[in-house]
Amino acid sequence: MVKLELDPPVKEEAWWLVLGNVQTSELLALKRVSFSDRLVTRMELPSEPAILQSFCPLPLLFPA
Repeated sequence: MVKLELDPPVKEEAWWLVLGNVQTSELLALKRVSFSDRLVTRMELPSEPAILQSFCPLPLLFPA
C-alpha cells in the first residue's frame, strides 16, 4: 500500500474585472482579481478625454 502526500493546491475564487466602452465595444482594461468582502485595486485607463467622456464607472465582474 502506498500513501501519497501530494494534495492539489487550494485555489482561491477569482473574478475578471472588465472596463470598456459599450458604444464602441472597446476594451479599456482587464484584470483578474480575488477578494473576500471588499476590493481596492488600481487600473490604468487611457488619458484621452474623448475615450473617457462616455465612460461609465460601472465595472463588470465575471467568474474566472
